[in-house]
Amino acid sequence: MSEVEKRVTAVLVAAGSSTRMGFDKLSFDLGGETVVQRSIRAFAECPLVDEIVLVAGKNREFLEQQAAACQKPVQVVPGGATRAESAKNGVLAASGEIVAVHDAARPFVSEQVITDALAEAEAMGAAAPAVAEEAVAILKERGVLGTEKADYKDG
Repeated sequence: MSEVEKRVTAVLVAAGSSTRMGFDKLSFDLGGETVVQRSIRAFAECPLVDEIVLVAGKNREFLEQQAAACQKPVQVVPGGATRAESAKNGVLAASGEIVAVHDAARPFVSEQVITDALAEAEAMGAAAPAVAEEAVAILKERGVLGTEKADYKDG
């Protein structure tokens, strides 16, 4: 595992309204835990992360309940009118020298991805993990991913 010398805050942006999805994806049950619980757990179990900031919309009470069992310090802050404003609010609330911003609706981020991104951020000043184009092509070939393009007009 990589070593990071600086204090790390994970900001999980969870202020969206799930309008494109048609239901609240953060509360979707993934076999005993919700999507947001799984996202919180991914960062809580990473030894490099010192604290978690959850960015809430109208779901503040729900997020507080979902984070209640977390062993690391968690604070819930209000989101903004846009995703960018929500991320900014989370970053402003962070006390870490390194801040990882993650979409809470993406629950399957691995500890390795988190660790590698944090190590690169410390070394280079910033980092963003990505999936290799070849991996996406393989998933499409196998029918795991659809071929339609998403419509992201509303944010």
